[in-house]
Amino acid sequence: MSLAYLWLMEVRLTPSQEATLEQLAMSMGRGPDELAQELLGRYLENEARIRAAVERGGGQIARGEGIAHEDVVAHFEKRYGA
Repeated sequence: MSLAYLWLMEVRLTPSQEATLEQLAMSMGRGPDELAQELLGRYLENEARIRAAVERGGGQIARGEGIAHEDVVAHFEKRYGA
């Protein structure tokens, strides 16, 4: 990643979060800033995937493509036992 695209943002951490981040980064041989950037990137990507899935599910329900709760429960009870 080019430094031209990086910008500085202040994020407030609790002392416990800061200590955990520093310890984890040190154990991985990385800097805490680098690790925090990677972890935040992963979180944001995951959050975007989850939100997209929820929106797709909402669209399916709106189109009448949902499955009744009772049918889901019956399926899991049949498959995994009650």
